[in-house]
Amino acid sequence: MALLQAFPKGTYDKMFSGGAGDIFFEKGAVALIPAPLEIFQSSVGGAMAKAMILIAIVGQFFCGMCGVTANSRMVYAFSRDGALPGSKYWHRINPKTRTPTNAVWLGITLSAIAGALALIQSDNYAVAFFVLVGFCAVGLYMAYVIPVFLRLKSTTFKQGPWNLGKYSKIVGWTVVVYVACVNLMFLAPQFGPVSGFWPPWGGKSEIYGVAKVNQFNFTGPFLIILTIAIWAYWHLSAKNWFTGPKVMGTEEELKKIEAELAAVERGELPASVLYAEEDRMEAKHGGKK
Repeated sequence: MALLQAFPKGTYDKMFSGGAGDIFFEKGAVALIPAPLEIFQSSVGGAMAKAMILIAIVGQFFCGMCGVTANSRMVYAFSRDGALPGSKYWHRINPKTRTPTNAVWLGITLSAIAGALALIQSDNYAVAFFVLVGFCAVGLYMAYVIPVFLRLKSTTFKQGPWNLGKYSKIVGWTVVVYVACVNLMFLAPQFGPVSGFWPPWGGKSEIYGVAKVNQFNFTGPFLIILTIAIWAYWHLSAKNWFTGPKVMGTEEELKKIEAELAAVERGELPASVLYAEEDRMEAKHGGKK
């Protein structure tokens, strides 16, 4: 609705009309995919449209930087606790920048590989990439709501000094229900009716005139497959060796690490000495929580 309202008068028939009988906007809805670009061109046109697109591109760049920051933090935290393959390398701290450089580059590399899915297309439509985008939206909401749900079900959780008091459960269950409803919408078909996309391998849709695979929402099947894979990985392997968050060391040992890190920054100590101390501490405290 917001996209439709943003269009200047007189462009609806040109852009979105599905013809006579398209009362549910089924055929015309396909044209909404490139709608933002058309809005800029139809509303302001020329140089201003290009400037607005440039602003959007810059905004996407900074969104990518936020993603890299979040990814590197999670890679570092999980590898510090031994939860990732090659954890020993991903939680290394660069003595010059005091940042987990290896974790940052791992996040960037995996993001680039995921972005390359846009090259897999069907009739100029990046099916695989949009599956990833759809799953990221659902997965993000799930990541937020799982701790809330577990908190609501817990009988041993102790509230901190800042809490919502008697409204805690009301707000918590409201969030859980909201996320469930939103995710159901994200998993719903992109366009209707069902004959327009099912079966997804059935050639072109007679309604839209494009490949059915382009209309099918693969987010749901992908989510189910990934959930089963994670469940199997946990029960068959991870639960046998993952012990949870690890203690990095005693206060004295952490102070020693800080002193060695400062010495490496000043060029008074090779980085290998620092890494050897980290390995010793990890071997000593790795199994402790």
